[in-house]
Amino acid sequence: MDDKWDVLSKELTADVYRHLFDNQFIVKCKELSQEQVEECIKRYDALTGLSYLALFVTEYLHNMDRMFAAMVKKGIVNLIEAFRSCSNAATVTNSAQYADRPAILKYIGEYVTDLNSREAFYFYRELYKEFGIDGMRLVQPANNYSATNYSFSRKFYEADSSYRKSNLQLLKIRRKFLTEDEHREVLGWLDEYVFQYNAKGYTEFVIMMLADKFIRTLYPHNELLTIYNMIKGLSISAMTEYAQQLKQIYLTEVELQAEKDATTARNEEAKRLANEQLLLKLKEEMSNSYDGTLKSIWGFMDKHKFDWKDTHKHAFSVATEYLERSLIDANFCLITNELGYFLSISSKLVGRGFISFEIFTDYVMRIVELKEAVENDEST
Repeated sequence: MDDKWDVLSKELTADVYRHLFDNQFIVKCKELSQEQVEECIKRYDALTGLSYLALFVTEYLHNMDRMFAAMVKKGIVNLIEAFRSCSNAATVTNSAQYADRPAILKYIGEYVTDLNSREAFYFYRELYKEFGIDGMRLVQPANNYSATNYSFSRKFYEADSSYRKSNLQLLKIRRKFLTEDEHREVLGWLDEYVFQYNAKGYTEFVIMMLADKFIRTLYPHNELLTIYNMIKGLSISAMTEYAQQLKQIYLTEVELQAEKDATTARNEEAKRLANEQLLLKLKEEMSNSYDGTLKSIWGFMDKHKFDWKDTHKHAFSVATEYLERSLIDANFCLITNELGYFLSISSKLVGRGFISFEIFTDYVMRIVELKEAVENDEST
């Protein structure tokens, strides 16, 4: 960086000069080599009498996160060595003074939290080698003040915006800078972490892995199919939500058709049983309300005229049976007001196709003939 500003190190306060240095560094750092960056830091230290890198150890400042990231990218700061420099780094998560953990751990935590760089990957690899899966909890974001409420796994989850009113989540494992083997390595950490620290959510995690398009490219299909067959019958919300998607992935065309046929058969059987129950209920209702008159049949039909299709259909079917029964029981002899109900009932049943016009005509002819026969008997 331009040394013409060196004189300002004597004229400005330490904080103001550091901000000036930081701003110039961020602008220029992409153009600088590691050796040039080291020279800039040495010049800063010589001009101010301070250690620039020591700033990352003594105090955490949010606006210094970019500078820390730049130092990591340029190879000035080695993440794992910086972590090891904190003598209590491996036990800090058990400390009652968690918020007072060393500043360098906060900078590291901010840098690695989303695993968005190769340096972060190498750092987590070393942590895992030294501390196992527990190591993934040793470094956390700066704004996390609890030793227990942080989850290493949360950086790999995101909401599924394609499903409204749903709690579905997706895994966001893919990192462009990782190889396939390295992706599998990260998934191994994540699998172990979720199993140990979120056992209740482990099955849901496995389901999301099976559904993820990118993850499916990392493992043989037969291995994933074996896992799917082990969990496909589970009655959990995630399995229900992902069921159709997983079936399309792991079932063959023959299996999908067989399942479709079985589902159709189950639905038809359920519908048949439901219709039987509905018909029995309507017959019982008609039986209880029928008093031998056509008026009671018309009342039953009128009650159900606005019902849903199946109920309406079955109600009219029952009315058809009772119309014939009533006419036969009365020997087709109807008083005047019953004739009106007969015509009202018949017009509805003929219009809906429950009795044919021929049957209706036969009823009419028989009623008229029997009535005339009665009148003739009376006149003699």
